[in-house]
Amino acid sequence: SSTEKVQLSKKRDKISKQRNGSVDSRLQAGLSVPEDQLVQVQVVTRGIKKVTLIRGLTSSMDDRKLLLKELKTSLGGGGTMVEGVLELQGAHGENVFQYLIQKGYSKAKIIK
Repeated sequence: SSTEKVQLSKKRDKISKQRNGSVDSRLQAGLSVPEDQLVQVQVVTRGIKKVTLIRGLTSSMDDRKLLLKELKTSLGGGGTMVEGVLELQGAHGENVFQYLIQKGYSKAKIIK
């Protein structure tokens, strides 16, 4: 029915706004070093669940997939990459931030 479609499109729009924020994460600057990337870490709520978003990465998509795999392993949780944004299940903002700093992402910051 039409009301269900409207609700679904509103939900999709909300998630898209959460995911993208003020940064376009689809950009890939092939040889960018971690120190130059303005990475944002944000914990958002989806329904009753928490999701940690990592956006602003400009490395290749393969490098992002590798980083996502490392994060999922170290945090013991699930996650995915959508439109260049890494999404981790759970509220891992501080842990992700510390991990990124350790990996050389010195311009990483936590967005509230």
